[in-house]
Amino acid sequence: MEACPCVYEPAEDSELALWAAWLLGRLAGGAGVAVDLGCGTGVVALGLVKAGFPRVVAVDSSRYAVECARANLPSEAAVVECDGLSCLEDPDVVVANLPYLPVGPEEDGCGGALSAAWAAGPGGEVAVRLCREAARARVGVGLVYSTLTPVDVASCIEGEGFRVAATRRLRGFFEELVALVALREDQAGAGGG
Repeated sequence: MEACPCVYEPAEDSELALWAAWLLGRLAGGAGVAVDLGCGTGVVALGLVKAGFPRVVAVDSSRYAVECARANLPSEAAVVECDGLSCLEDPDVVVANLPYLPVGPEEDGCGGALSAAWAAGPGGEVAVRLCREAARARVGVGLVYSTLTPVDVASCIEGEGFRVAATRRLRGFFEELVALVALREDQAGAGGG
């Protein structure tokens, strides 16, 4: 996976998102459309392809990320420039690495595009909006966030009709990174969890 200027580079949080993609592939096997929401380089979209989803869409609002993902992804994954999921019908599965710092985007030499990858907004409003966008999934979601995220992500997704099926944590120096996989209430018993 090639890194690109003005695009968040894959890191430990990306590893957690790949775990979520893999687990959703096992729990929601046969689901049709899987979306990497806020795709950056496209690493999670590639993980969704490898997890066996028949249709994968990588979505980002940053033109830098869209160009990068197009260069990195195989033809099995479509790449779309769009704000959230506003340009798509409700997918079956969504994986998102949520922005986590309680700040807004700052000038970063990329018109704010790079800092937007970690800027959850002063009160976490960006993280909440993306959590609700991810909740448009019909079957399951995978969300990665930090304990620095100024919102309760599990409560957000559970409030949208999902039940957390699994979590994985990675302790850092100043924070803990968390991946959660959640299934729609009516799907939770069918997929395991």
